[in-house]
Amino acid sequence: MFFKPFISNASDPLLWLFAAIFFLGAESTPLRAQASLSNAGDGLSQATNSQDSRFLEKVPINLVVARVKEIPTDATNFAIPRKPLHLKPEYPVARQIVENYYNSINKNPGGDCLVVSKSRFAKAYEDVYGRPFYKDLPDAIATKQLTPHQVFNNLFITATKSDAEWRDLPFEYRAKGNAGAVAIAGLGELVDTEGIWSGKLRPGALVQVWRLREDYEKVRHGAEVLDFDPYGHSFIFLGYELDKKGAIKGLRIADQGYQSYRPLVPRDYEVWWGVNLKI
Repeated sequence: MFFKPFISNASDPLLWLFAAIFFLGAESTPLRAQASLSNAGDGLSQATNSQDSRFLEKVPINLVVARVKEIPTDATNFAIPRKPLHLKPEYPVARQIVENYYNSINKNPGGDCLVVSKSRFAKAYEDVYGRPFYKDLPDAIATKQLTPHQVFNNLFITATKSDAEWRDLPFEYRAKGNAGAVAIAGLGELVDTEGIWSGKLRPGALVQVWRLREDYEKVRHGAEVLDFDPYGHSFIFLGYELDKKGAIKGLRIADQGYQSYRPLVPRDYEVWWGVNLKI
């Protein structure tokens, strides 16, 4: 009916051809559009299932380049053997302790902290000098009742007692654990709490700490271990943790696995003694 006014001669083949083309074009256009939308819908559905299509758009990002924080320390005092920044050990045994630790497969062997710190020190000493450190202990540290070997061990393990053996040991080295033992043998220099937290420790240093000062004082003066429950810890110092301003905020340590999973902070213990090795 729509084409009747335009077709005066129904038998004219050209007119019928024109009419057929017109009708097919009018019908096929929405069909093609519908197919196109259908395909687009499938694609959007797949994109939505895997990832929201909004995130496929490019988003401009403004990058801000920040200056690297400078640490106010002579650069020659630092080395970077692993991930964090480490102070450079000053003496060969200290360097060997740190190297042995980072090269070890089992960094958390468990057991007693005193045994672990002593074995790390002893192994590094023998690695460097080819002999046990006991052979180099000075005779002058012996007491009337104890050999140099025994003096070292009693101080190292803080073998506090109320008898003459403990009281004959020099008062200044008692209760300082590994630090006191190494210092009395002339193998290192003591560093107190203030020195430790002002940056005077060097990697490879041995450290003894006490949770409570009153326990530390009891051990120094000689007390039966059964009289109280002293809580101390000994470990190897690896390096300082610094805050954004370059100030010391913690110590990285190596122990049997008890606390080495995190840096120690000042509030962990009331008494801190370390010894920087000089061998």
